[in-house]
Amino acid sequence: MFENVKNIDKAVISVHCHNDLGLATANTMAGLLNGARQAEVTMNVSANVRGNTSLEEVAMIIKTHSDMGLYTNIVSERITGSVSW
Repeated sequence: MFENVKNIDKAVISVHCHNDLGLATANTMAGLLNGARQAEVTMNVSANVRGNTSLEEVAMIIKTHSDMGLYTNIVSERITGSVSW
């Protein structure tokens, strides 16, 4: 996509994955590692409730695997627990 879409460098590419087969976080990380710069996630809600990957999972993978070359300014200590529905 990055090689074939004209002016793609002017767009912010986003990844939005659903957890249909339990792979939303893995697929989100794959998207980020392959050039997406925005991840659409669920925040402080069970991923199963909304069907998307969770902010805390993506944030902690990025924080603990600095060798991936990804960065976020999320302060993980400020991520709170799930909301009850």
